Amino acid sequence: MILRPGPYGAYIALQNGRSQASLLRARTHGDRFTAAGLLSVCDYGGGRSNQVADADSVWRASDEEQFRLRGLLSSTTALFHGNGSAVRARREDGHHLFASWWKRVPGWNFTAGASEVSPRFRNDNGFVDQAGVRSVQAEVIRRFSETQLPSFTAYKFGAFVWAQHRSTVADPRGGVAGGETVSRRVHPGVWLVASRDTEAWAQLRFDAERAAN
Repeated sequence: MILRPGPYGAYIALQNGRSQASLLRARTHGDRFTAAGLLSVCDYGGGRSNQVADADSVWRASDEEQFRLRGLLSSTTALFHGNGSAVRARREDGHHLFASWWKRVPGWNFTAGASEVSPRFRNDNGFVDQAGVRSVQAEVIRRFSETQLPSFTAYKFGAFVWAQHRSTVADPRGGVAGGETVSRRVHPGVWLVASRDTEAWAQLRFDAERAAN
């Protein structure tokens, strides 16, 4: 099966023919900086293929702060009929861009990230659940030291809130307008560690999703 991702979810295309997957990865790292690259090819023969180039870098500005950048480009000439056969098609190009930041200060953790997946990005050797979407998300964690609760002591205690907003990327060819909300999620919660290897975690999930027309 091959995933055909769209802004409101992924569709499944059956694959009955043979294919060959090839991967090549390189990585280098120093004390504060790491960079990696990946080439991925899924070849169905007869000029039908999906090719992906991936570049990823991480920079640790300090032990308490980190930045990450990632970019992927895809080129696809293989589409699938309902009977599972791959056909050669006009080349479709796509991209997947991602950036994130993380920082830790006494008592707090902060994380923020943003990504964009173009309408016709595909990675047949990997997993892409949605395409044609733009996402922003953030998380704030408040950490406490030993905390006395009503009936016991929590040696570690924390509260957090994670939020994400996902919207469409304009795709005139696919009939999708840009800026439409796909999903909105807010997840507050708490966690703790107590004696006798006791751990507890609770989370509320406030999610809203828009169905495809």
